[in-house]
Amino acid sequence: MIRMAQFTDEESLYQLICELEETNLNHAAFSHAWRTQWDDAHYVCLVYEQAGVIIGVCNLRLEEQLHHAAWIAEILELSVKGSHRSAGIGKQLLAAACQLARQRGCIQIEVSSNVKRSAAHRFYQREGFQQKHYKFTMKLSDQ
Repeated sequence: MIRMAQFTDEESLYQLICELEETNLNHAAFSHAWRTQWDDAHYVCLVYEQAGVIIGVCNLRLEEQLHHAAWIAEILELSVKGSHRSAGIGKQLLAAACQLARQRGCIQIEVSSNVKRSAAHRFYQREGFQQKHYKFTMKLSDQ
């Protein structure tokens, strides 16, 4: 089932995001980011729970953007536990995120995906996303 994340879901989300990033993130920094987002109405986190275990997450930021002159939803993280992928969970989380974004007045939903995640790219394209932008990044710190 899909539900809004609860504050106490932090550890499960940490594990899912570490799996997504293929690294052990700094736990204290993750916890700080979670607490900061939790207190900000522009962030919404959905989870997919099965038998009391969180196996999927879709974390969104909703913001009014000048270059759209409208509200946009951005998927910051969408991850399903590796052992549960290809079972339609990501598709359900994405559909729930789109529905929530529409209800909150967003005209568009966006996502960035690391170039190495070719399976994720195929997923987003199957779900109707179009690649219309390039995202450029520049490292500012060794963290």
